[in-house]
Amino acid sequence: MKIALIAPPYDLLAKGYGTKAKIKYGHMPPLGIGHIAAVLLKLGHEAKIIDAPAMGYGDADVVREVLKWGADAAGISAMTASADSAYSVANAIREASPMPLIMGGPHSICFPEKVLTDCPAVDVSVFGEGETVMPELAGWLEKKASLSGVKGVCFRGPGGAVVRNPLGESIADLDSIPSPAWHLYDFSLYRSLPGQNRAFPVAPLITSRGCPYRCTFCFQAGNKAFRYRRHSPERIISEIENLYNNFGIREVMFWDDTFAMNIDWMEKFCSGLKAKVRLPWSCYGRVNTVSEKMLRLMADAGCWNIFYGYESGSQQMLDLIQKGTTIEQCLAATRWAKEAGMQIRASFMIALPGETPEMARKTIDFAIKLNPDYVQFLPTYPEYGTVLYEQALKEGKITKGLEYKGRTKATYVPDAYGTPEEVEKMVRYAYRRFYLRFAYVWGRLKTIRGLADLKVYFDGLKFILGIAFK
Repeated sequence: MKIALIAPPYDLLAKGYGTKAKIKYGHMPPLGIGHIAAVLLKLGHEAKIIDAPAMGYGDADVVREVLKWGADAAGISAMTASADSAYSVANAIREASPMPLIMGGPHSICFPEKVLTDCPAVDVSVFGEGETVMPELAGWLEKKASLSGVKGVCFRGPGGAVVRNPLGESIADLDSIPSPAWHLYDFSLYRSLPGQNRAFPVAPLITSRGCPYRCTFCFQAGNKAFRYRRHSPERIISEIENLYNNFGIREVMFWDDTFAMNIDWMEKFCSGLKAKVRLPWSCYGRVNTVSEKMLRLMADAGCWNIFYGYESGSQQMLDLIQKGTTIEQCLAATRWAKEAGMQIRASFMIALPGETPEMARKTIDFAIKLNPDYVQFLPTYPEYGTVLYEQALKEGKITKGLEYKGRTKATYVPDAYGTPEEVEKMVRYAYRRFYLRFAYVWGRLKTIRGLADLKVYFDGLKFILGIAFK
C-alpha cells in the first residue's frame, strides 16, 4: 500500500513563538512520522513524508500531493497546539477522497477519544506507540478487518460510538525500533531558529521516551504511556555516524526533554562519540540533573549549546508547578555551562498561578542575572488535560476558545493581571527588557566574524522585534 504521512500546515513562528517576522527558520524534520515510515517500509509498503510547514504548504497543497502520489491512506501527526491545523487538513483530504485517515502524535496520545469527536473526518486515533500499532493498522488497511483487536487505538464502532481499545505494552528496548527513514527527508528545507546551530545540514535526534518528572504543566506527567526509557549510547552514536557519512549531516540537535540526566550514560556516549565522529551538537537539560563534570564531558565531545527550562525566578512558583528545581540549582547549572564554554538557551513562564506582575518582573530580573545567550518568555499555557489545566479550570481562569490556538495568547489569567492583554503586555515587556539591553547587544556584536553571522543576527533581531512590539 501507499501511505502518506503528514505534518499538517502550521505557522510555527507566528503561533508557536508569536513573532510577526517572516523568516524561513524554525523547521526541523518531524521524527515521529519518520519512525512510522521506517516501519511501513520494513513491512513492504510505500511511504511518503509531506512536511507541510517546512514546504510552505496549505491544506490544498497537501491534498494535491496526496492525490498526485496515489496514496491509499494517510496518517496525520498532531500536537495539541496544532490540533486545529491537523483537523483542517484531515477535513480537506476527506472532501477529496474516501481514503482511511489515521491521526497520531502527542495530541492523539493524550486525547484519543476527543480527536474522533472533534474531527469526524478521522477514522482512527492512535494513542499507543506507533511502531507497535502501525503493523496491525497496516493489516487492517489491507484487509479491512476489524479494529477490535488492535491495541492502542480509538475508532468508531457500530452506530458511530467511539471505542477505545486497551493500551498495549510500551516498547522496553528502544534499540529494537528501526531508525527514522532519513532518505525520505529533504534536509535542505530545514533550519533551526537564528543562532541555534553552527553547521548545516542539521538533524534532530531523540535518545529517550517519556519523562520521570511530574511538572504540572506537562502532558507527560503521570501518563503511563510516557514511561521513561532510553536508547543505548552505542545506538545513538551509530545513528550519528549514519547521518554524518550517508546524509552529509554536520550538526545534531537532541530533542529529549531530559538528555543531560545520567552521568554513566553520558560518559559512555561522549567517549564513544569522540572516537567516531567530531561534530557540534546541542541538547536540553535540567538544572537539577547536570553537574560540572557532566557539562565538561559534553563540551569536550562537541556540545556547544544547552537549553534549560528555568520557568521562574521565584522558588514559590517553581514549587507550585512541581518543577523539582531550586534557584540555587539554576545559578549553579548556568555557571557550569558557561565555564565549560557552552551557550545557553532558556525558557521562562509568565503569569503562573498566583503570580503577580511584580513577581513576573523579578523573574525577568532573574533572567537578566543568569544572562543566557537566548531566552523565550511564554504566557503560561495550561495544556488540556494537565494538572495545571484542571487547576485553572477550577479557578474559572481558562480563556475559552483559545485552547488550541497556539502558545502565544494568554489562555490563563491570574487574578493579579486582570485581563489576557495584561499578560501579553508583560511578555512583550520581558523580551524588550532582556534583548534590548546594551550589554546584551554589545555581547552579540562582539561575536560576529563575517557576513554570515551578521545575516543570522539580523534575522534574529527581526524575530525578536516581531514578538516584543505589538
